[in-house]
Amino acid sequence: MSNCLSRRSVYVVSALVAAIVTVGGPAFATAGPDLKVTATVAQGPYLADEEIPVELTITNNGDAPATEVKATGLSQFGAFLTWEYQTWRDLDVHGHGATFAPGESRTYHLVGNVPSLVGGSPVVRINATGLAEANPADNFQDVTVNLVPAGTTDRVAGQVFADANGDGLPTPGEELAGVKAIAYVWDPGANHVVTTTDANGRFSLDGIPVGAAQRHIGFEDVPAGWELGIQPAMRLDGTGQYTSLTIMAKRVSG
Repeated sequence: MSNCLSRRSVYVVSALVAAIVTVGGPAFATAGPDLKVTATVAQGPYLADEEIPVELTITNNGDAPATEVKATGLSQFGAFLTWEYQTWRDLDVHGHGATFAPGESRTYHLVGNVPSLVGGSPVVRINATGLAEANPADNFQDVTVNLVPAGTTDRVAGQVFADANGDGLPTPGEELAGVKAIAYVWDPGANHVVTTTDANGRFSLDGIPVGAAQRHIGFEDVPAGWELGIQPAMRLDGTGQYTSLTIMAKRVSG
């Protein structure tokens, strides 16, 4: 009997070995600590001073503990992104750093914001470092934070009325004409947007610069016996969400 395998048998054995290596072979960890960073940011778009959630996952793919692990998030270009106090927790560069066991993965929910829309959507590099890192090539990831474009404006419009009959609805004769409507804009170099209600109590505040996450409107020169205070905060982002407001004046007591 021959001790040699036939050519067909060799092919079959070779194919089986290749399948085992490709499909079922063991995944060998990198020698030493090997951190890998993945990061994502919710779509947006965001305004200035608005919370921007960033999800960071760090995994140690090495066969040794990763120690003194710290992380940063620095704007590469675009608007400057800052981070909320203590958002990095045990990854803070001013602390002792975190320890990741071999194979351990941990997710951090970070919160940042941009003080201004000027500069455009920032690209932020999320980077992690540790002692004796074996493979620094995958220690960082760049994420883009989608901002509302600088220079965007919005419109706020509606009707103000004095609810004389107490039904909570604007009724003919209850319209407040000649009331000054004001969109407050406190951004440097910008002015408040002002208009006056017409005979039907309607107003339209056009070209309000967007920027900060909250804008307010208020009213002056309201007829005696009625008051229209500063209205609840609005998120103006250029999409015209506040163009059909109905605002009721309150009767002044006493």
